[in-house]
Amino acid sequence: MSINSDSKDFKIKIYHSLNPNSEKTLLFGIYSPTITFEGDLSEISYLEIKFKVKYLSNKELNNIIKELYQKEKKKNREIKKLKKENIKIQNSKSWKITKPMRLLNKLLR
Repeated sequence: MSINSDSKDFKIKIYHSLNPNSEKTLLFGIYSPTITFEGDLSEISYLEIKFKVKYLSNKELNNIIKELYQKEKKKNREIKKLKKENIKIQNSKSWKITKPMRLLNKLLR
């Protein structure tokens, strides 16, 4: 997809895409993909949108699904790591000792 305009004062939002941040191909798993333009379009003298709709072969679809799966797996590993770090902090002595002070500070706000 390519978008040309004499203004960049608008935002593009993509809905229903399985990979909205992709720079190459947007993959939609439903029949009603949605792309919206938000912003002041009154000053734009032209807005040219070009896109190509392509049904993927089973091989292409399989490759994209594998790529999405790997990205999701990586995110889950990072989340697990952050959860472990959070638990470690909450179980630390300094966190437990300062808990009453944090509660008091919260009440005083």
